[in-house]
Amino acid sequence: MRKLSLFIPLLLIAAGCSEKAFRMGSDVMLPTISAGDTVVVNRSAYINEEPERADIVLYEIPDIDVERISILRVVAVGGDTIRVQGGKLYVNDMDEPVDEPYIKEPMRYTLEDTTVPDGHVYVLGDNRNDSNDSHRFGPLSVDDVVGKVVKVEER
Repeated sequence: MRKLSLFIPLLLIAAGCSEKAFRMGSDVMLPTISAGDTVVVNRSAYINEEPERADIVLYEIPDIDVERISILRVVAVGGDTIRVQGGKLYVNDMDEPVDEPYIKEPMRYTLEDTTVPDGHVYVLGDNRNDSNDSHRFGPLSVDDVVGKVVKVEER
């Protein structure tokens, strides 16, 4: 009987570690993820942890009436100060830009020094110049993050 009582909580934990596949409908993450690709998202990745820089996350689009989700890359976390200047992203160490070999092209916009509030992340698409992301809507609450992308399956 004792073995069975230990087994049931393990089943419940395993059931909570769900992964779900989503088909991408836009090119905001080019060249990393294209429209039509499928991403596998671990929806329990942030139960006990918060997103980290460089994570690709699925999130609920805030402040809209219809439930929609989108996908972007975390470039800064709570307490970080960021800036975009000369097409490059700077985080905390404002002397050296972040090495971002995954972006489509340098950014054609600037961003003054911005500090990310605790409990928030700053998210940008890899296709920075064609992405509705934090440079337009500001930091995103970690409560809006649905999960972490753990696999990309090209179409």
